[in-house]
Amino acid sequence: MGAGESQVVATALLHGGKALLDDRMGRRCAKAQGLSVIGTLGVVLLAKRLHMIPSARTLLEALRHQGLFLDDRLLEGMLVELGE
Repeated sequence: MGAGESQVVATALLHGGKALLDDRMGRRCAKAQGLSVIGTLGVVLLAKRLHMIPSARTLLEALRHQGLFLDDRLLEGMLVELGE
């Protein structure tokens, strides 16, 4: 686990709330500490459901273009769930 993920876990433990992590090892560590975890897909899904963004697909495609790895099946499943 990297320094960034370690800091996220430490901050969430100190202040409470969810840990925003995409890294698998970081997520496992946070969950082992009893923290609630949300990732980028979860944030985008929530933003779409709350009508904070017009299109999850557009945002996720932009994030992919910038280098974010998203599993194709997971992404398509989420978009179907959102009706996109």
